Amino acid sequence: MEWFLSQKWLIFIEVMIVSFGIYRMVNIIKTYKRQDEALTVHEKIENTINQMVKNSFLRSILLREVLMCYYLFSKKANHLSEGRSFTFHKDSSYVPFQIAILSSLILEGVGLSFLLHKWQPWVAWLHLILTVYAIIFILGDLKAISRNRLVIKDEEIAIQFGFRYKVSIPLSNIKNIQSGKVNFEQDKKKKDRFTIALLEFEEPHFELILEKSQVIKDSLGRKRKVRNIFLSIDQKDIFNREIQEQCQKLNA
Repeated sequence: MEWFLSQKWLIFIEVMIVSFGIYRMVNIIKTYKRQDEALTVHEKIENTINQMVKNSFLRSILLREVLMCYYLFSKKANHLSEGRSFTFHKDSSYVPFQIAILSSLILEGVGLSFLLHKWQPWVAWLHLILTVYAIIFILGDLKAISRNRLVIKDEEIAIQFGFRYKVSIPLSNIKNIQSGKVNFEQDKKKKDRFTIALLEFEEPHFELILEKSQVIKDSLGRKRKVRNIFLSIDQKDIFNREIQEQCQKLNA
């Protein structure tokens, strides 16, 4: 009798959990459909999660995971905003570096999982799951980086750095732009410096010196006040000229 009652309670709890999950999914879908049609899918997903999840840390983690899956399986190119756009990955060693990491993960994952299975099967399965997740993350990141751009608009620089983070820098807040090699090594660890680059061991092309401190959120939703932004970008000569021209227009 006690066993029967415990099974009934277990079934009841499972039904409640599934019902709550379905209820939340319906609300998420409704919130997504209410988003402005002019927005990209990326922006719709971001707005939906921002409205549904209040905790900033959980919101950032969930947003990253959902966007990772979206970019991994979606074939549709991300719509670009109006303005002059620049990519991040073409002049960087990021793509070949990540391909090398993927190759190592696949070989190591298969070999080590086979050895671990002889010792503890559950450890082998755990290792395999983590390896698959790492592969999915890298593939999603590769596709997200290649589809998103830095866009110079009339009054700001809009940076969508894959699914890692989004940064908007008003052109009126840019005091100067100079080579990233000048101060990078001595300043990169300072709290008010922020680096937007695919590989941290590569020297950035530019350093944007800001008039006033600007709050930027990193990939985990943590806020930082920054005064200098190190940046690597494709077509760096054209980018430098565009920034100089836009700043001159605003200061004229």
